[in-house]
Amino acid sequence: YVEGGTSKFWGHGAYSQFAPGQMTSWLPLAARPEARLHFAGEHTSRLAGLMEGALESGQRTAQEVSGAS
Repeated sequence: YVEGGTSKFWGHGAYSQFAPGQMTSWLPLAARPEARLHFAGEHTSRLAGLMEGALESGQRTAQEVSGAS
């Protein structure tokens, strides 16, 4: 079964794309919690642009919220 992604309501997104040098300078800031606000998403992961990056950032953020190290 195959269905086109454009027929899905939430299927109109895109992945992030960094210019050379941006990832090393910007990524630590994007992933850093701000008080009780935590950030997750592929754009906050070293695997930016990939589904694996979204999963990795979700696990990282869950550990931050739960207080695990």
